[in-house]
Order: sequence, then C-alpha cells, then structure tokens
Amino acid sequence: MLKINPKIEGKELPSHILNQLQPLPTNQVRYLIFGLTFLLLDFIILLPLLVPPIQLFIYLTLPFIVLINLWALRLFIKKPENTEIEFTLFIGWLGVVGSFCYFMLALKYSYMLTITSPIYYIFSILLFIGANYLFIRRQLNRYATLEPEESKQTPAWHYQLASISVPAGYVVAHYLMGLSNQFVLSVMMMIFLLFSAIYIFLMAKYFHKYFFIKTNRHLVTLSNENRKKKHTKEM
Repeated sequence: MLKINPKIEGKELPSHILNQLQPLPTNQVRYLIFGLTFLLLDFIILLPLLVPPIQLFIYLTLPFIVLINLWALRLFIKKPENTEIEFTLFIGWLGVVGSFCYFMLALKYSYMLTITSPIYYIFSILLFIGANYLFIRRQLNRYATLEPEESKQTPAWHYQLASISVPAGYVVAHYLMGLSNQFVLSVMMMIFLLFSAIYIFLMAKYFHKYFFIKTNRHLVTLSNENRKKKHTKEM
C-alpha cells in the first residue's frame, strides 16, 4: 500500500490518487445502499437462490446475505456524515458477499444443468479465486506510484448500452421463456457470473480505497471535520 509523504500537499497529487482518497459523497450513501444491497443483491438473487431449493447453496449464501443486510440497515439509518470511512469498508465487504453469492448461484445453475464433474467445480473455484487476485492486483498497481494516469474517456456507446440494458433485459427474459430450459439455465448462469465480476470489482476498489485512506489519513478531510472547521471560523 502506497504511503504518501506527509510533506506532499493534496494539490500536488494526480487526480486518480485524489479520487481514491475521497470517501463516497454522503448524499449518495443511502442510494448506494438501496441499489447495491436491497436491489442488486436481495431482489435479484433471493428468488433464484431459493427456488428451486438446494440446501447446500442456501446454507452457503443466506447467512452472509442476512449479515450484510443487517449492516446495510444500520448504515441506512445512521447519519451518513458519521459513517464515511465505515461505509467505504462496507462496500468492500458487500463486494465480497455479492461476488461469492452470485458465484454460488452460477454453480447452482451449473448443477441444475446436470454438470456433476468435480473437475468442473474445482476449475470454476480456481477461476473465481484467480479473478479476485487479478482485480486486487490491478488496484494495487494502479495506485502504486504518484505518476499521473493517462486519461481514458468512456466511449459514448458504453453509456448507450447501459441505458438500454435494463429494458432489454426484460425483452430477453420474455424471449428466453419460450426457449429450452437448458438454454435458459445456461444464459442465467452467465448473467450471474457477470454480476459476480461486478461485485469483485467493488470488493477490490473499495477495500483498497479504505486502506488507502487509513494509510494516508493526513490527506483526507471528512464531512464532519469540514463542518467543525467552518464552525470554528464562524466563531
């Protein structure tokens, strides 16, 4: 983990380093909890996890979902200004739970496809571990030096794809209902693996952000600290 020299001021740092040192905006905390926990994790995962019920996958995932939801509810209720650093850690752990649960759901659908070879499941688990390692290594490498990062603009088609993905999903779902059960299970398995990859990214990014902030706390000003400074100046 890069420890920045205390003599270096924030204005001297490249933009990607500054962004990684900033906690998430407090006005977005509840929206992110709702979207990433209650919607993308609970709403999407619970029905395919519980129906049809396969005890092994339920026992492996449901306790983690319950625990992360209890933490999410606590943060949702508390003032975001009082939980800025904790919320960053929460997103990291949410990434762990989400990636694991979606991966388990993909394995469940593999099992429903009558794939029973132990080699397949061992290989899948190794790939999952490898993906976690690669995401974490990328984050460490990206913030390993204070060299400016080359700016990369997101192509316009990325935004267009994101804007149509949800309605397109409903159309595809209705279309898949008319296809063979095996094909539907295969497509759903790939979708769950994609969601697992998204949560791996969250895990890697926000665990790094949390420890990066803790390591370089002298460069971070939280909302509560900003308010105290303003109050002191007014007095």
